[in-house]
Amino acid sequence: MLVYKVTKYIYILRVKDATAGVDSLDKKILIGAILGVVVIVIAGAALMNSNNSNSPPKNTAPHVDGEYNYSFSRTASFNYTAGGYTYTQNAGAGYEFIIATITLKNIDYTGSLLTTSINNFDFKVGGISYYWDTVTVYHPGYKSTVTLDKGAQYTFTIVYKVPSGTTGGEIVSDFLLLNVVHNSTLV
Repeated sequence: MLVYKVTKYIYILRVKDATAGVDSLDKKILIGAILGVVVIVIAGAALMNSNNSNSPPKNTAPHVDGEYNYSFSRTASFNYTAGGYTYTQNAGAGYEFIIATITLKNIDYTGSLLTTSINNFDFKVGGISYYWDTVTVYHPGYKSTVTLDKGAQYTFTIVYKVPSGTTGGEIVSDFLLLNVVHNSTLV
């Protein structure tokens, strides 16, 4: 828009100059405006290309807040004990459970967001993400959410419900503000 206004102003001055002449004050204003625009453009380009000291150096790996590893098995049901009684939780016709055991380690995060919350991991297969099933809280491996201090590691279980016959799959992290990556060597 600014370029349009400067161009329009130059055109008006040319018309003035052709018809009645341009006084020296109008020429000084025009030259000042053009120089101002040039200085702003150069300064903006210099700022965009400057190396910000808060930025990580180029050609380095992204910062990793945490790592996780997992294993999972498939089953049509699992048993759990409550109040001294043993119960069986069935997946239901046409479904099976994915019983995922996840180990999470805080590599370099000091806030309160790196937790073992069941909301932070999904089971993904065939381009579809499955979220934890409510029966997770009944599974014997279920543990309440824990916030991990820097360097801490914790293992817990999440149960997913998927259509029977689903093959393959992976556990993916779903942390909103943290970079938590899969590390297959984490034990």
